[in-house]
Amino acid sequence: MPEEIAGTSEVKTEVPGKVVQLPCGVVGKDGKVHKDAEIVPMTGLARKAIAREDVRSNPAKVTDVIMLQCLKRVGPSTLINSRFIGEMLVADRDFLLVEIRRISMGDTVTANTECEKCNNKIEVKFKLDEIPVTPLKDGNFEMKENLRVFRIQNENPRVNAVFRFPRGEDQHLVVPFINKNPVEGNYRIYAACLLEWDGKPGPFGGTFFDSIPVNVLDMIDELFLERQPGPDFTQSVACPVCTADIEMSFQG
Repeated sequence: MPEEIAGTSEVKTEVPGKVVQLPCGVVGKDGKVHKDAEIVPMTGLARKAIAREDVRSNPAKVTDVIMLQCLKRVGPSTLINSRFIGEMLVADRDFLLVEIRRISMGDTVTANTECEKCNNKIEVKFKLDEIPVTPLKDGNFEMKENLRVFRIQNENPRVNAVFRFPRGEDQHLVVPFINKNPVEGNYRIYAACLLEWDGKPGPFGGTFFDSIPVNVLDMIDELFLERQPGPDFTQSVACPVCTADIEMSFQG
């Protein structure tokens, strides 16, 4: 009778990678923008990592963990650590989540939603390649101290501000306010990304926007979102019962 093997042996399987083109890219030390990124599918280890209680309740942490597990390089850089993914633009992180999900679980997404008009609960299916992705083009930003920035200028109401594009580390600012006060979460991200206000340089505190008139804030909300590159997760479907248009958002 053969002897029983004590314990288990670790079997490592080499996972093939896929190279994708980021909508924004990472600015290297040489000042060049690198857009080619190599990703691999999620494994059991990645799924177990994002199922931890301290991770699954925090969307920003979920993204961080998936990036650390599945992003192998960007351009020539293979040092993918917490600092690197924290400095990546949100647009690139969102794009990579879509691509990693695509190579890990297929292109079809199934989600449940409810029609606000007739309260009918429906199942929605769509393809990930239906999600439009807006690249960051040269004319849509300026360089300021090695940062890509954009201006929000308007006459009525008057707005004259310079923002950098939000990064992964900024996503953690909004998480504590997602359920309690999402408006405050947005203001904190705006303040973190704000570099100049009426020609005056930052930094600006988390309560900076508390004293700004609401019509100015509405303008910033509209133009800030309008300037953002990356995937647009808003999907529009028709209710099969009342034919009303239903807008839903698939995030990552």
